[in-house]
Amino acid sequence: MKARFLAWLLVLSVSAWGAEKVSPEVFRALKDAEHHLNANHPAASLKTLETIKTKAKSGTEQALVEAYSSYAYLALGRHAQAASAAQAALANAGLPEELRPKLFLVLGQAQLQNERFLEAAEALEQALAKGADNEIRYLAAYARYRLRQYDHAAALIQQAIKASAAPPEEWYRLLVACYVEDKRYSEAAKTLEALLKTRSQNPELWRQWLALQLKARRPQEALAAMVLAWRAGQLAQEQLLDLARLHAAAGLPEKAARLIAEWRNEKRLPQTQDTLRLEAELWLMARERRQALPVFAQLASLSGKGSDWLTAARLAAELQSWSETAKLARNALQAGLSDPAEAELWLGIAAYHLDDPAAAEAALTRAQNSRRHMAYAQYWRGCLKKRPQRCR
Repeated sequence: MKARFLAWLLVLSVSAWGAEKVSPEVFRALKDAEHHLNANHPAASLKTLETIKTKAKSGTEQALVEAYSSYAYLALGRHAQAASAAQAALANAGLPEELRPKLFLVLGQAQLQNERFLEAAEALEQALAKGADNEIRYLAAYARYRLRQYDHAAALIQQAIKASAAPPEEWYRLLVACYVEDKRYSEAAKTLEALLKTRSQNPELWRQWLALQLKARRPQEALAAMVLAWRAGQLAQEQLLDLARLHAAAGLPEKAARLIAEWRNEKRLPQTQDTLRLEAELWLMARERRQALPVFAQLASLSGKGSDWLTAARLAAELQSWSETAKLARNALQAGLSDPAEAELWLGIAAYHLDDPAAAEAALTRAQNSRRHMAYAQYWRGCLKKRPQRCR
């Protein structure tokens, strides 16, 4: 986390304590150091302070030199030295009281960078005790978050967000992170929802919001959220599939399948095996076999798997589409199956219904070699012998 060098806290004035508390030489050097700090030249400030360290005799002089040094070290990114100087100043009874909250802030920021999060949190909360500031609340919340004290961190960042007219996005993100770590997914989703009101064009936020709705096991809310995101044009291809799955989870598999078909036709979704398989399975969930059959056939053509051709053949048989059954079963056998008996069975039954007894007998004889399909194959061979009486 980058140091947040709060410039408005660094506007110091040696004159506030008066030259009577420091020697003229130290007073002038502190004024020069102050000038360099306010001009954003911390290295020059530190160089000036080094010249008077040995000349600072009183407690106030020594405290002020350490205080100014801590600011300069922090601005230079020398965080260990910034913390050390701030601690030395705070331990000095001569430090002017009004500088204490500023020094606690420097100490807190330095210890954040040093990854000493407990010391950082304690120092930043000391700074807060002297005067509320939302930026300091955010820093303290971050320190508590790194300590895995998620409730404490959430309380601090909530206060900052509530008290700010326009809270930065990172404040909301920290609050969301606290809730997620604490498995408070519903509250995390509500926080992101508030953020989306002003950042509705951010697709990453939409995706995070949808994921949180799912984690919260609120499929109806997640579905509503996804529909909103879809209408806003914020869903990527994978999220479109998630939207379809949510429709299915909400008891609307036919709607889900129709959406995928529509998106495929519009080329918003690619003709991949995963997309086709999901659509076909959704049609089956909706008991729409006639809709599922051509999708399964398309899937089989794309995957080249015998198992996919066999599924399509099975569907065609259930629909008593015998020419289609025979074609799909032959495709399954040609593609290769670990156990071809079921495909032979469907091929034989289709041949029976297509009045091709020789082909039916050959296929059913091959199917009969499988224990699993033996009885059914024998039944249909028996039907061949009963011709012209028909079996169903």
